[in-house]
Amino acid sequence: MRHPEITQLALYAHNDQYPWARLTTHLHVRNCAQCQKEVADFLGATKTLNIQAEELPPNLDWDHLAAEMRANIKLGLEAGSIVDRPHGDNEPLGWRPTFALTAVTLVVLTGWFLHVPKPEATKLAQSKPPQVAAGISIEATQSGVELKQGGSAMTLRAPGSQPVMLTVSAEGSVNARYVDSETGQVTINNVSFE
Repeated sequence: MRHPEITQLALYAHNDQYPWARLTTHLHVRNCAQCQKEVADFLGATKTLNIQAEELPPNLDWDHLAAEMRANIKLGLEAGSIVDRPHGDNEPLGWRPTFALTAVTLVVLTGWFLHVPKPEATKLAQSKPPQVAAGISIEATQSGVELKQGGSAMTLRAPGSQPVMLTVSAEGSVNARYVDSETGQVTINNVSFE
């Protein structure tokens, strides 16, 4: 048989338990002589303390006790204010260093973001370009869109640009998007046959 903890018995003796805990403790105490004795001891101790509290010493000067308590409280508050005073070494830095650190962080992040290397254009598989008409083919290369017929070729490119995205469709069209490195403008070339 598992007995309730001593704290639970003390709470039970003074009716300070939650209803469910009180019910379970009551069911145990009702059948356990040892726990009944503990509860009776708690109730007896409470009665003894109550009787002693009711007996005040003769010639008790309440005004003198109240003055001492006020003086002790005042002394405690003054001591606490001395302890709470900040020392010169532990003063907070304030908002200026925080602002400066934030500004430096923003400058570094902006510089890093602006100088992040641009990803190279998607490399196209080295497959045979789609045939559009007899002897005519369109091919997307790193330098631009190339139209080939026989031994001749025509390349459509944007000078000073890097290819950003090249798209080849199965129907025989090529879409190339370039970003001009000087101006940042985007040029879109669509070449298709019907």
